[in-house]
Amino acid sequence: MDLRHHMFVLGALIAATAATMLIPFIVDVAMGSPAWWVFLLSAAIAAFAGTLLMIASTERIPTLNLRQALVMTVLIWICVPVAGTLPFLVAPLEVSLAGAFFEAMSGITTTGSTVLVGLDQIQPGILLWRAMLQWFGGVGIVVMALSVLPALQVGGMQLFRTEAFGQSEKKMLPRAGEIAQAVLSVYGIMTVLGFILLLLAGMGPLDAVAHAMTAIATGGYSTHDTSIGYYGSVQVDM
Repeated sequence: MDLRHHMFVLGALIAATAATMLIPFIVDVAMGSPAWWVFLLSAAIAAFAGTLLMIASTERIPTLNLRQALVMTVLIWICVPVAGTLPFLVAPLEVSLAGAFFEAMSGITTTGSTVLVGLDQIQPGILLWRAMLQWFGGVGIVVMALSVLPALQVGGMQLFRTEAFGQSEKKMLPRAGEIAQAVLSVYGIMTVLGFILLLLAGMGPLDAVAHAMTAIATGGYSTHDTSIGYYGSVQVDM
């Protein structure tokens, strides 16, 4: 199979991941973190790699057959965590390459296991990035990709079927892009609601948004070593 046909979509997803790194960069700058450059450098590296993949790709695939969809699914779940590893490697953290990849993969898969300690002293951008990785993984990287694929003129129904519906030849849902956007809308609304409730329960803005993202994703990444127990609050627990 010629994987050059997949490079455009993979490159676009990596570039999109780079763009999301600007959010924790802005948070670091706003909160006065001296390591604000971490996400700016990571975003530049990821954007460069994604752009190269897009340039090196051959013509776009008008539709995806089942075999191509299976390969694309695997490549997405590998490439996006690799891109998500960059901030952990660039930041002044005592973590190895394997540990950084584990942290990113644990986030994307909403596993919730972490190799980081001393979370209370880590820069806010890293804490937010961990939460964002779990938030992305909670809704499903592939489902998020389906929202982008129609704009890239790539048929997404095969990919949607591979991820969620097995090998049925019958189209259970007519337009994968519309379904993905609807799922993202509900997911986003529930996240905002969780953020507001956590704010009302006494959390600060950064902690509230991080815990809202990881709670809705059922991942569990926290901004403190003692996790939710840090607050000792029944309202927060609820």
